Amino acid sequence: MAIIHTLTPQDVIRHDPGPVAGIYRDHGGQAARIVRKRLAALALETAKAADLEKQRDLEALPARLRQIAGMAADLGLLSLADAAAAAEHHLGGVAFPALWARVLRLTEAALNPASDLLQAQQ
Repeated sequence: MAIIHTLTPQDVIRHDPGPVAGIYRDHGGQAARIVRKRLAALALETAKAADLEKQRDLEALPARLRQIAGMAADLGLLSLADAAAAAEHHLGGVAFPALWARVLRLTEAALNPASDLLQAQQ
């Protein structure tokens, strides 16, 4: 009988707290709302990219991946920004499915209510 091993990805999530700290420094009491709004925009952009990926729209997907990378960088989500940029670079290649899966996992981690993105500054 064959032994089947299930591999579970364990991403190391790199986060620079500087950009979010800057939002809190510059916007005070409105900062949490601004960060939540930017996270919601990131979620929407990722959902749009997911639709394009399902449709295999390789012409429109690069712009969405660049947008995700920029939005992630603006929030200090370094791992997500790198993953989105790598996914764009490898679009259509054999590495793309793994990179895309990583973008989705990292986005989910950033949107998790337990994420320290909002907690660290409150």
